[in-house]
Amino acid sequence: MSKLGTSFEAVKEDLLTDGEFKMEYERLRPEYEAIRRIVTDKREQNLI
Repeated sequence: MSKLGTSFEAVKEDLLTDGEFKMEYERLRPEYEAIRRIVTDKREQNLI
């Protein structure tokens, strides 16, 4: 844990214990993975 407080991973792990939250998180995962790939590709090509 950082000096600033709870880490993102700790908060995420806690939230994923909620079934409804986890279901929505999994539903949205493909969309965010696609966005992450686009941003990564653009950074590698020095477009952003």
